[in-house]
Amino acid sequence: MAENILSKRDKPKLTHDGYLYVFDKCSKSDPLLMFWRCELKNECKGRIHTKNNEVAKEVNGHSHGASAVGVEVATIKTSSQAAQASLPNSEADWGHNPR
Repeated sequence: MAENILSKRDKPKLTHDGYLYVFDKCSKSDPLLMFWRCELKNECKGRIHTKNNEVAKEVNGHSHGASAVGVEVATIKTSSQAAQASLPNSEADWGHNPR
């Protein structure tokens, strides 16, 4: 759960038991209680609740199997995006002065 994985839109993702979840919302009554939904939201009703970065409750079962490979791919994609963001993106950044 401590992995730093981001969605395509730079939203945090949570990993738990081989499943990926995207942040949905915080509880109105308890701002420390966070609601997450399965990343396959159109196909699966799996949800999880966390409090203080610990799983508090699992809601609904998943309609698909867990995927350790999917979690690893998401981790690599996030690492790759972070590395690309730190690269220079123009000739001026490279110290090249066109004549």
